[in-house]
Order: sequence, then C-alpha cells, then structure tokens
Amino acid sequence: MRRNCSLVLKLGAFCSALLCLLTACGATPDQVAPQQAVTVSSGFQSKASPIPTIPAYLCGAWSSNNAPGPNSTIIIFARITKNLAGVSGATATAVVHFQGGDQTLDQHPASDNGGYVSFTLALYELPRKNFALHACFLHTNVSFWHLGQKCVLR
Repeated sequence: MRRNCSLVLKLGAFCSALLCLLTACGATPDQVAPQQAVTVSSGFQSKASPIPTIPAYLCGAWSSNNAPGPNSTIIIFARITKNLAGVSGATATAVVHFQGGDQTLDQHPASDNGGYVSFTLALYELPRKNFALHACFLHTNVSFWHLGQKCVLR
C-alpha cells in the first residue's frame, strides 16, 4: 500500500511539472490594439422624439369577475381622474359588449370624491341572445362627462 501511495505521488509531481513546462513554453498572446474613443455630439438629444403629454382626464374600468357564469351578478368599477386626482360629480354611462350583442346599462352614477363609480350587472336578467354557447363577456365601454369634458374608455 505504501508503494502505491509513493507511485501516485511521483506521478502527480511529474504531471504538475510537465504542465508548468508546457505553460511556460506556450505561445504569447498578441497585444490588443486600443480602440478609438466614442464622442457623442451635443445635438444628440435634440433628435429624439418628444415625450407625449398626459391627457388632463384619464379613465379606466374593471370588473369584479372576468369569467362570470350566466346566472352571475357582477360589478363593473370605473374611475375618472383629472391631472391624476379623482374627479367627483362626473356622470358615467356604460355599455357591455357580448358576443351576441351589446347591453347599455341604464344606471348613470355620479363619481365620488375619489372619482370612482360602480355599475351592477345581473347577467341572468339579460336577453338570452347575449349568451352564446358560454356567456362570452367581451368588454365594457365606460364614458364620463364632467364640466363639458368627455372621457371614454374603449
């Protein structure tokens, strides 16, 4: 056993010495030529497209259930803002679009202090033509009116 250990040590020392010799005698890498510096002209930013302005009035809507069944009641929430602050007193209307047709909601809520409104939609009260095979609820358009300004979400 002692003899095998000695042989392994000698073989390891020989391989290490051979590796050092091959590395020392190897080819030297070529020097990399320095690259020219890049200069950005002062007129660079003048050629960029301008940042679009945010409209004064913004509105958005979402529903309480994105996959309702035909006997469900869902709530459609909407919000209107002016300069990113909620607008109170804006009158809202909503049209729900289904695969089988459109349904205008006869509720006309006014927005609260945060700019929020909600519409209740009882799907079981709608005409059955709106429910093709699986009650396909596509999307809702909400419109707000405030001081002669209209904000429409499509």
